Amino acid sequence: MIASSRSLRVSKAAAPVQRRSVKVAASASSSSPVVKSIAAASAAAIVFTQLPALALDSAKLLIATPDQANFLKYIDESKQGESSFKRGGERFPFAEGGRTPAEQKARLTRAVKDFNDLEPFVKKGYWLEVQGGMRRKMGYARYDIENLSGKQPVDLVQKFEALDLACRAKDFDGAAAAYADAKEALASAVNGLA
Repeated sequence: MIASSRSLRVSKAAAPVQRRSVKVAASASSSSPVVKSIAAASAAAIVFTQLPALALDSAKLLIATPDQANFLKYIDESKQGESSFKRGGERFPFAEGGRTPAEQKARLTRAVKDFNDLEPFVKKGYWLEVQGGMRRKMGYARYDIENLSGKQPVDLVQKFEALDLACRAKDFDGAAAAYADAKEALASAVNGLA
């Protein structure tokens, strides 16, 4: 009995599993005259709806201004009309004034005022506002001090860098001390010009 049960187990395991396959056959039916006429009518409808779009190709578009007639001549320029420096305008029409010493002094006083307005942002810890305001206005101040005094403001630049470093470190006490030092250095540099 034991031998026969083993042989049954072996025979069940050795029996191959039969797979069933399904064959799908599709046959094309011949199209009737009704189907052919519907297809022809839909193709004609598509063609006739496209006729208004094809009619636009034959319309003549007129050039509005003489500048548009030779636009390739000025294609690499900005399209701002009068502000283009090649046609006699100013190259940087939105630049802050600073060509004469009087304009540089006026710009320097505005930069000092804007730097003094950053104090509440330093106290509140608005680091990006302090860094952006300092970089935006102190670039003009450094340039103007250098041009008006004839020497580089090395001490002032070091104070600005210390303030920038304290803002990047998000150090409230260090930023307050660096701001006070930079404010004092800027005031002494501006007072040295007068």
